[in-house]
Amino acid sequence: MSTPFSDQSDTDYMDDRDNYEVLHLQQRLLSEQDRDLDRLSDAVGRQRELGLLIGEELSSQIQLLEETEDMIDHTDRSLDRAKRNLSKLSKKVKNNGHLCIIFSLLLTLIVLIIVLTK
Repeated sequence: MSTPFSDQSDTDYMDDRDNYEVLHLQQRLLSEQDRDLDRLSDAVGRQRELGLLIGEELSSQIQLLEETEDMIDHTDRSLDRAKRNLSKLSKKVKNNGHLCIIFSLLLTLIVLIIVLTK
């Protein structure tokens, strides 16, 4: 039993006050943790969005690289055909070069025969 002016009621009052302060402190800490977790969740969400954007950009870049590779392959095949055609033309010019020399020598001979027979 407690008397009106006993130490027991003061102790109970102090215990209740201490408990209330501890409860209030715990609630404040939980509230701060909730705010921190919300900020962390927002940051993770932004990182996820950024990761998705980077993935889309990489896919786009891969597609551009594949298209560029296809164009390079096409150009390489065209250059190979052009080289073969130039090689054939070069051989023909060499063969025709001899014919041109023969033709010019024959023409010179005919001119000389005509000039000398007069």
